Amino acid sequence: MKNKRKRFTAGEKVKLLRLHLLEKQPISDICDQHGLNPNVFYRWQNSFLKTAPPPSTKRATDVKTVNPRS
Repeated sequence: MKNKRKRFTAGEKVKLLRLHLLEKQPISDICDQHGLNPNVFYRWQNSFLKTAPPPSTKRATDVKTVNPRS
């Protein structure tokens, strides 16, 4: 019998990446739960981080607020 691959949608990939990047779940746990090879997960992560916009370098305290009364 031929081993059939699971196809993940872009939304599913983002959901799994968020579990690791934002919720700090271990990659091994995510991959085990979803039947995913860790190498594939790392490939998705690298691709995502290369295409994601850079984080904002300005802090809320650095941004000048405009006073409408002045």
